[in-house]
Amino acid sequence: MSLPVGDFGEAGPRVAVLMPTYEQASFLPRALRSLFDQTVTDWELALVDDGSHDGTAMAAAPFLADPRVRHARFSENRGLGAALNTGLAMTRAPVVAYLPSDDLWAPDHLAHVLAAFADPEVALVHSAVHHHERYRTDGAPDGHPLQLVQVAHRRIAEPWPERAELESDDPERLYWRRYASTAESAPPEGPPARGPIIPANGTRRSGRASTGG
Repeated sequence: MSLPVGDFGEAGPRVAVLMPTYEQASFLPRALRSLFDQTVTDWELALVDDGSHDGTAMAAAPFLADPRVRHARFSENRGLGAALNTGLAMTRAPVVAYLPSDDLWAPDHLAHVLAAFADPEVALVHSAVHHHERYRTDGAPDGHPLQLVQVAHRRIAEPWPERAELESDDPERLYWRRYASTAESAPPEGPPARGPIIPANGTRRSGRASTGG
């Protein structure tokens, strides 16, 4: 599979947005619109279809002409780790953020993310989140780990585990702990694992799964 990387000029995009999707054609346009409505425009998107057989291709089609968008589709469902690793390979921005296709961001979400990373000692941040229509939390939703839609971090070489290594839909177990361990083992001048909480505003989670797992 070809993994094209966009040409953003000398500066390049500031943030890579990874959007895994599986059988969520009805939610996908809403998520994509929330990205296109960001006040920050120098992002790149890796939209990875994890083997959907619904109308995902048709739902995504109007957005694919934008040169900031990269698209890949698996012929069969391979799980969250494979989708996210493919997205990482398709992008190069120094900050990575996650927008599953059933979630959405407020227009200033990426602005807050990039403002937090102006501090060189910050490696990972998370937003507060609105979930299940009427709840808001500054951290992880009760009984759940930090969700993909909440988290952004500096790019590191560490990949997401794929099904052959670990099968789970828990991002804390899959990657957040692994990321923290990698960051903490960096040289003393390296950044700590976690940074500030950034505002939630309209960052929302629907409660549906974001990709096959």
